[in-house]
Amino acid sequence: MLIRSLKLINFKKYEKLVIDELPEKGIVKVGGKNEAGKTSIGEAVCFALFGRTFLNNKKNAKRLIRWNEKEMTVSVVLFDDNEEAYRITRTINTSGLSSARIIRLSDNHTLTESLNDSGKIIHDLLGYDYETFIDSFCMVQREFTAPEADSNSLRQMAGIGNYGNIVDDLSLEREEEEVSLAALEPRYAEKRDALEEIRLDESWLPELVDGKESLLANRADKQQLIGQLGEVNVIYADSSLQYHKASKYNHLLEWLEVFLLPLMIGAWIVWAAFQFFPDTIQGWLSSNTSGDHAGSFIVWVQTWMFPFAMVCVLLFSISLTFKWLVESKMDALGEDAEEFSSILTQGYKEVVSEPNSVVPTRIASMLLDRNNQHNDNEVSALTLSPTEKFNHIPRFAESVSDYSITSGEMSDSTDSLCDALQSQGQEIDQCLVDLEGDINAEKERADRAGQIRAGLQKISQSIHHHENNIKIRDYSISMMKRAASKSIGNFNQSIIDFVQDVLPHFTEGRYSQLKINDDLSVEVFSDEKQSYMAYDEISSGTQRQIMLALRMGMSEQLAINTGNEKQFIFLDEPFAFFDHQRTVTTLAALPNVSDTITQVWVTSQEFPQDLTVEH
Repeated sequence: MLIRSLKLINFKKYEKLVIDELPEKGIVKVGGKNEAGKTSIGEAVCFALFGRTFLNNKKNAKRLIRWNEKEMTVSVVLFDDNEEAYRITRTINTSGLSSARIIRLSDNHTLTESLNDSGKIIHDLLGYDYETFIDSFCMVQREFTAPEADSNSLRQMAGIGNYGNIVDDLSLEREEEEVSLAALEPRYAEKRDALEEIRLDESWLPELVDGKESLLANRADKQQLIGQLGEVNVIYADSSLQYHKASKYNHLLEWLEVFLLPLMIGAWIVWAAFQFFPDTIQGWLSSNTSGDHAGSFIVWVQTWMFPFAMVCVLLFSISLTFKWLVESKMDALGEDAEEFSSILTQGYKEVVSEPNSVVPTRIASMLLDRNNQHNDNEVSALTLSPTEKFNHIPRFAESVSDYSITSGEMSDSTDSLCDALQSQGQEIDQCLVDLEGDINAEKERADRAGQIRAGLQKISQSIHHHENNIKIRDYSISMMKRAASKSIGNFNQSIIDFVQDVLPHFTEGRYSQLKINDDLSVEVFSDEKQSYMAYDEISSGTQRQIMLALRMGMSEQLAINTGNEKQFIFLDEPFAFFDHQRTVTTLAALPNVSDTITQVWVTSQEFPQDLTVEH
């Protein structure tokens, strides 16, 4: 981008200044004594492009207005490589109100009259921003030094402006991620400490619930036993009476069977003998008894023995039937007695067993401690099996099977067992109340712990997210730097090549080679000494010649990278510390050092009279 014309109205010392028909190639000399307004020309160009100068920022831009004037205007006409011309006009008044207008002169089309839009349009036209412009194409009243090694200007010069911008954005994002991560760490530590303070045992609540369910089941068993013992107490007396009465009948029937059985067998034998061996029996009776008695006996036997035998059979059968009925009843009563015995045994085992044995060990220990506190350290029924009081129950249970114990003994035993079971049930009820409170409290603690864990998990996920983002950005920055390294190497080599071509013209051949380190420090090869010299070993005049060549090489590279085939540069007092010969040599070389930096603006208090250059 080259300047075709420049117009100033009420700008600093200039009431009106018009510079037009500027050459595309050569040196534009701006001469004059100190305070003559030479530097103001560069300021005017800078203000027209960016609305500020290197001496006055946008807030102080109204200081550029000429004394006693209310408004100033700067207008510059630029043309690009396609000969497309643009007029950029900026105004500002003493109130600080400013305006900007950009016109494309080929069709007189106004591109914008907005301050906000003008900055973007000018950046698109030039390809660089204010900071880069100051570090490259506008070297104003200062020592010539290289830009900062990590500056945005140098990135654009090296052609890695986009890389640099991305790296800057990634670095900023990384810093934001670190800030977010740092903010999360105290919150994570706070919640972790809160969780540790709760000291939640994950197995405790299930144990409490299991203990409660076990006690409930045990309580139900005791209630059932109390009911069964009550029934036993009620029906045992009647069952015992019936059993003993049936036992007496059974003994009577047994004696009757003993009497009837031989009588029945004898009757049948006699009847059979007379029936089947009458002659033999009659002969034996006649020979052993008197005739009258034998005859009567024989008549009686023949007449009544069979009915008598049948009566005996009938009586024996009846006695067997009654005995079977009695024994059946006794068997039924015996089964009831076995059931009574089983209930007594179960009641005894339930009473003498420790109720806390049905719950987990830790629950039992807790209940024991708590029960001891409730009872002023007296041992309770929950921990002492009352075997002394119920030692007779196992013996009674065995005796119940044949109803050997009395109804009173049974009543006393069942009543004692019921009382013990009822007492234990009451203690279990108290334990259940305590356990219910413990369960509710533990649920609340578990809920608090769950909420804290959920918060910890959420924070942990956020921490992981931020850490992952930091890793991604670190990796991305590394990749961007690797991608830019080749461009940086090419840039350094291009600058070295440029300076080595130009430097002999500036220094009359005394210096022709140099090295540029990564930090942009410079070493120069001295043809006289045949070795590289540190930059600070060289005279100040030569230093400025070298740095001028270096800066122009960088500016050329920037112009190339931003697509400007032709570019102007503004050098303010570049020869302030040059002797006459250095000034003549440098001025003579400037128009030809670059095919890109073609329009060179140079300010100086005086120019050598013996030098003719294009202007």
